Amino acid sequence: MSVENKNWEYPSLDLLINTKKEDYNFEQIQSSIIIIRDTLRAFNYQGIIIEVSVGPSSTRYVVEVEDNDSIKEILNLKSELQMALAATNVELSNSKPKTVEIDVYKGERSFVSFLPAMKNLSEIDPYHKRKLVLTLGKNKLGKFVFADLKNAHHFLITGSTGSGKSVCVNNFIMSLIMRTTPEEVKLMLLDSTRVELAPYNGIPHLLLPTITSFNKSEAAIKKLNSILEKRLNILKGKDIDTYNSSADKKLPYIIVVIERVSNLIQKKDVHAEFTKLLKEGSQVGIHFIMTTESPSANVILPYIKDIDMAKISFDLSVEEDAVNMFGVSGAERLLNNGDMLFLPAGSKELVRIQGAFVADDEILNVVSFLRK
Repeated sequence: MSVENKNWEYPSLDLLINTKKEDYNFEQIQSSIIIIRDTLRAFNYQGIIIEVSVGPSSTRYVVEVEDNDSIKEILNLKSELQMALAATNVELSNSKPKTVEIDVYKGERSFVSFLPAMKNLSEIDPYHKRKLVLTLGKNKLGKFVFADLKNAHHFLITGSTGSGKSVCVNNFIMSLIMRTTPEEVKLMLLDSTRVELAPYNGIPHLLLPTITSFNKSEAAIKKLNSILEKRLNILKGKDIDTYNSSADKKLPYIIVVIERVSNLIQKKDVHAEFTKLLKEGSQVGIHFIMTTESPSANVILPYIKDIDMAKISFDLSVEEDAVNMFGVSGAERLLNNGDMLFLPAGSKELVRIQGAFVADDEILNVVSFLRK
């Protein structure tokens, strides 16, 4: 519990469910180490496995070699290693002198539960000092990945139906409502599906009841613009945390979650106001989490082209959408069920992550607790 909020009772991690334990096949790992060593020896290369990292979809073997001269030749052994290991895919890379990283992909991916991710976050930040940290999942090294919405400015999440968008949004909302008070964070939920965000109705973090109609969504955008202008005048360039540290009346972060944002931004009435909010909102504590099935060039691209924000893509149906999202292809080859590419704000390096799964029962448990 935060020292500053002694009267607020945070939802316990006991409300979450350890849906499934991850099993590591140590015999298979040992067998793979021997196969990698013997395959390298067959081509007259000596290598020692100095590190093994087990991720949700792959296992990384870090091989120390005798000299840097042999690295280029070893990197060309992809087909030989893939065949020897009977793997679905093998990727080789070199990031340090005298080492080669070999990522061996399994036929199936390990399940990543929301509970261990939140436990890990609680260990990193036990006193909830970082209010806007969001849970993503595990990278291919098996390490939990988090993102700070304050640094990300905003999030755009894309992917085809059933690929993992809704679960990701639930991860983000649950990360926020389990670690902040209603005085610290307010949520505005705009849900044209009328289904995805309905379970959160009635929690004290909501700035307004969940909005499901386009007319009310337009009104909400106008209301946010009014809040933006007031805060620009109040803060006068100050960071919101700096302001709150000495203010009698503190300003909460406002997190706006929009399902199917393309449906809203095609309306000319909100175009200019929405653009202003994306460009200036994060300066005063207004952040957006937006989803869309397709990052089409004529609708989404104008917004993400010139505004620095974090991006997540799940499986996309066509290569063009992947290029619109990241500038490069790849997202069209992702698997379903939480397989994602994450691009942090200001970064050019894509990170592949297996998203953490939050179950409906976990959401119900936490929401029921907060409604009391």
